[in-house]
Amino acid sequence: MEFNILLMSHGDSAKAILSSSEMIVGKSDHIQAISLMPGMSVETLIDEAKRVLDSNTGETLIMTDLYGGTPSNVALMLTQQYKVKVITGLNLAMLLETLIVRQNSDNESLDQILESLVTTAKDACRQVVLEER
Repeated sequence: MEFNILLMSHGDSAKAILSSSEMIVGKSDHIQAISLMPGMSVETLIDEAKRVLDSNTGETLIMTDLYGGTPSNVALMLTQQYKVKVITGLNLAMLLETLIVRQNSDNESLDQILESLVTTAKDACRQVVLEER
């Protein structure tokens, strides 16, 4: 399924996650990252997001870093004006899964993809313990 991806975060973490994903799977089309930087107004973040969304065709998945944070709240507001879906808790595993599913899935809806992304994000968080020998 083809859809656009917009990453939004506090600081440059979204851009760093995008860069890390490119190191692992290469560059992908139809994906951008924007950052809420210290001193930046909410209006500026909204304008940047709208600029990206206005240039997109079709659906866009907005992935934000923190539920209830400013990027997440802006993304939620944008659902009223644009054809977007929003997921929070952005991490590298979630983005990699998104890119792989987007490339290989023809039949799944974006809602179905979102369900699997929540599971992927939860599974990526675990305690790692070295077993004693």
